[in-house]
Amino acid sequence: MDKIVISDIMFLGHCGVSKEEQLVGQQLSVDVELNCNLTQAIYSDRLQDTVDYARLSREIQAIGKESVFQLIESLAEKIAKKLLEDQRIESVLVRVKKPHPPCEAIQGAVAIELHRRR
Repeated sequence: MDKIVISDIMFLGHCGVSKEEQLVGQQLSVDVELNCNLTQAIYSDRLQDTVDYARLSREIQAIGKESVFQLIESLAEKIAKKLLEDQRIESVLVRVKKPHPPCEAIQGAVAIELHRRR
């Protein structure tokens, strides 16, 4: 299976359990892996024969900016469902990261990954 990988789609999201996280927001990052058949695009060399990663990146940003969630798991699920609307995509991996979670003990990022298929 062929794969399109998009890394570090960044946006100010409103995702968290605390009211502060939901109101003020924080920087979030999304990576996606799209499993699809790229054979037609390879031979035609035409954008309409592949999955337009620029369009999908904008759609992911819009979901992240416009939605409010308590859990990054819920954000990832909404993104996965949106990606699978494209019939050419057979399965997805969605990784949502909080680079700076509001937890003193965590010095790095927190991330979740969802795997979904049609």
